[in-house]
Amino acid sequence: MARALLAGGRWDEAEQLLAAAAGADVALDHVLAARLALGRHQEDEAMQRARAALAEVGRDRPEVACEAWEVLGRAARRDVVEAQAAFEEGHRLAEERGLVLWSCRLLAAMGSLDLVQRRPPKERLVAARRAALDAGAIATAARAELELDMARLQYHELDDAAASLDNAITMMERLHLPEVGQAYGIRATVHGLCDRMPEMEADIAVMGRSAGNEALLAVAVPAHVRSLVAIGHGRYEEAREHLARAMAGARRFPAYPLSLRGYWSLLETVLGGDGAAAREEVRAGPQASSPQNAFGLRCADAVALGRRGEREAAEETFADAGWDLPGAEPWLEIHARLLVARAAAADGWGEPEQWFRHALDGLLGLGQTEAASACRAAMREAGVAVPRRAAGSDRVPPHLQRLGVTAREYDVLELVVAGLSNRDIAERLFLSVRTVETHVARLLQRTGSAERGGLAAHLTG
Repeated sequence: MARALLAGGRWDEAEQLLAAAAGADVALDHVLAARLALGRHQEDEAMQRARAALAEVGRDRPEVACEAWEVLGRAARRDVVEAQAAFEEGHRLAEERGLVLWSCRLLAAMGSLDLVQRRPPKERLVAARRAALDAGAIATAARAELELDMARLQYHELDDAAASLDNAITMMERLHLPEVGQAYGIRATVHGLCDRMPEMEADIAVMGRSAGNEALLAVAVPAHVRSLVAIGHGRYEEAREHLARAMAGARRFPAYPLSLRGYWSLLETVLGGDGAAAREEVRAGPQASSPQNAFGLRCADAVALGRRGEREAAEETFADAGWDLPGAEPWLEIHARLLVARAAAADGWGEPEQWFRHALDGLLGLGQTEAASACRAAMREAGVAVPRRAAGSDRVPPHLQRLGVTAREYDVLELVVAGLSNRDIAERLFLSVRTVETHVARLLQRTGSAERGGLAAHLTG
């Protein structure tokens, strides 16, 4: 009964039952108390009780051990390496003992860690969902689907995410899963990015009625809903205000996953003056090693260096942020490039014109027209010529759009396949040779092609 209450997020009732049954099974007491602490965002307590459960049972009771490893990994998410090690140990034990349901759960947990990457792969989550469905573990499958929707949101696959979330929410409500509040939050963000504001507010209202909603309301709503929607519409000052509120909540719930800490430091540095306090808080705070937070902080550091006149250091720092990762570029990174371009143009470093153009192409390709208008305004303010026809994303084939290929990159791709040299392409498109080289490098990275000649296979799919 206590386990059912924990699964439904009914923490106080579960605590009463656990207290009444204490002592009957020491290892189970520890693991259920760990799950209760995790539900209340008491991560240190959860880790202590999970380790106590493991010490009690070793490998003699694999079901209890697997649950303890899962709780330990989720409580340790502020340290991705430690969390991964816990999930892997539990998954290895489940596989050895033939515990199919625990194998699915721990595979899904490992897949959830992929979401902190800047180019989150979906393979482990897809595999976990498939395995869970095959095993009849509907709750695990629903959780894996929800985390796939988080990845879809990062890549701006809004239609796919919306359809999937409708199904996931129906299933989670039927099963009384506590993650349903998180699902409403993701759907609220999708609604907001699609300009369906009444629907967004309705989903936020439901989040407020969800079990264990304090951290959701204090951190997730201002950060993962309102600030993302503001950024997607190019309203950066508004996003900064929402993230300031989210950071206030994060100080109360430091282990709550917040991948926008680095982005907050970037907005504070670009828009808020010095931004030094924000950068140092992120650098010294929880989840600083998260790739997404480290990326945002790196961009903020570059802006700060450029503002101090350290041009070479700024350019090196910005380049070191890692723009050459394989796969499609998440839409938040396009906005980050735009924010850095604004600062670089004002402070006289880097290649802001190229960064502006890349951002404009990307925003138009995503259909973020309001943000594209904000980009054009920033270009004019910086004295950068705004292309008369930066659009054309409708010409980019869908299979290339999914890889993040912009209209300008597609122009370059066509000419590369036609056999033109970089210099000839530069003359044809009125670009610098260096800019063309950058576009070719990005095409190779996005398509996974080893060399220039391999790009032809991607032109028509």
